[in-house]
Amino acid sequence: MANGDVTTGEIMEFLKEHMVTKEELHQELSRTKEELHQEILGVKEELRQELFGTKEELRQELSHFATKEELVQFKDEILSAVDGLVVQYKNFDVELAALRSTTGRHEDRLEVVEKKLGLSAA
Repeated sequence: MANGDVTTGEIMEFLKEHMVTKEELHQELSRTKEELHQEILGVKEELRQELFGTKEELRQELSHFATKEELVQFKDEILSAVDGLVVQYKNFDVELAALRSTTGRHEDRLEVVEKKLGLSAA
């Protein structure tokens, strides 16, 4: 046989070394499947822990913000304070009008008195 020719015996020996039986293939596939399953479970657990940590971090961050109820209460307090200021402004406006009227009457009376006394207006 030539140098590059392979004998049937060599082929059979190669096949014995490199071939697997159906049973061996099933066993290897089962092991691989189990390894993949374990790896997937590990990744799932890592994701759960990461998500749980992220949820906790998010809860902590969100705890610094006001809730809807707190904002509604704050808005009500602001509106009540503004209402109080509006009432005070209206009262002040009424008082100012009354003082202007009183001052006008006093000036009119003062002019009458100055005329009677012969005093000049300053």
